[in-house]
Amino acid sequence: AEGVKRVTGGEWFFTSLGTAPAKVGMPGGLVVEALAQLSAAVILGLVDTGNGAVGYFLGAERVRYRGVAWPGDELRLTIELRQFRRGICRTHGEAWIGGRRIVRADLTTAVRAVPEGGRPPAS
Repeated sequence: AEGVKRVTGGEWFFTSLGTAPAKVGMPGGLVVEALAQLSAAVILGLVDTGNGAVGYFLGAERVRYRGVAWPGDELRLTIELRQFRRGICRTHGEAWIGGRRIVRADLTTAVRAVPEGGRPPAS
């Protein structure tokens, strides 16, 4: 899957810091979160959503930060499915600005069916 995230100066992480957005870049953890959200698009194509399914983000491994996203940048996000077995989905994600990769990570998500009551179990 591929996605685009446009970074603006009005994002909550810029305005809550109380500094000018030009001095602070987008936190790398939020770039990883954007990759995790995009991985949900891959997972939707793998499971039968008619019966209901819930995805639980388990973790990120081999995360590498190589740059920062600034207001005005356009993040190009890519997610590649590596493995889907027994409800465990492993993906590899990369975030690019222009021709430069700024973040890469291996993500793990568990997919579980929703019980008969229609509500996911409390964690």
